[in-house]
Amino acid sequence: MRMKKITKNNYTPIQLKLPVDYTKIIEINDPVYTFNEVMNHIDLNRYFAEKECRTGRPRYDSEKLLKVILFAFMEHGYASLREIEKLCKTDIRFMWILDDTKAPSFMTISNFINNELSCSLEKIFADTTNILKYLIECYYSAICIRPRYFTEGPGRPESPVDSAESKSLQY
Repeated sequence: MRMKKITKNNYTPIQLKLPVDYTKIIEINDPVYTFNEVMNHIDLNRYFAEKECRTGRPRYDSEKLLKVILFAFMEHGYASLREIEKLCKTDIRFMWILDDTKAPSFMTISNFINNELSCSLEKIFADTTNILKYLIECYYSAICIRPRYFTEGPGRPESPVDSAESKSLQY
């Protein structure tokens, strides 16, 4: 009896190659980087309720979950819990925020909002928006300082702008 040689390819040409380095896929000017940078400078612990000691499965990182919810709020407005769950599973920016943590279910997100936050999401979003507005104002005020404040002084020449202004004022 003759044996048949069975050749079967166990792959498809559309397979994803793992592991994925998210930083190479996400554009450098994507808002997720700015969002994460701002959120890292804000004390998020003040928005969390007191934690109870519980046994069982380890919890999701509260800061990561809050970042995911606020980023969904920023990008999509009022997003449903199921939509946030879908974004965590499919959108690479949300995967980057979660930092290789398994995507939370909509019930996990719901329990987090209802049980672990000390105030409403709208208040948290408004607070973070106000902090971001303040940081932007500080940044622009630092940029808009005229160079003469840095160039004038003992032993330093005047800038060409200042000397032109003084000449026009003399006439």
